[in-house]
Amino acid sequence: MLELMTGRDQVVPPVLTLETDGVEDRFLNLDVSELTYDDLVSILRDLGFHRKSSPDDPVPEEFQQGANPRAGTTTLQQLLDGTSKWSNLVKAKKEI
Repeated sequence: MLELMTGRDQVVPPVLTLETDGVEDRFLNLDVSELTYDDLVSILRDLGFHRKSSPDDPVPEEFQQGANPRAGTTTLQQLLDGTSKWSNLVKAKKEI
């Protein structure tokens, strides 16, 4: 069953959470509440993630450990610096 996380009287907006530098306790949250599915696919592709054509397709070797920054056009540093076309989505930088 799908449940929405809620605050007192409001629904928490959806975010895409990315690990910023390989350190598990630093995250970057992108507000994706206003984006379309195609926008989300574009963001992930720009960050170097691979989308399979079908669920049965094999994952290319260069993507088996996760995103491949060399394949992307946007880096997390660009998101942080405000120099990416997606920088306006940066909601919060969080250290746990």
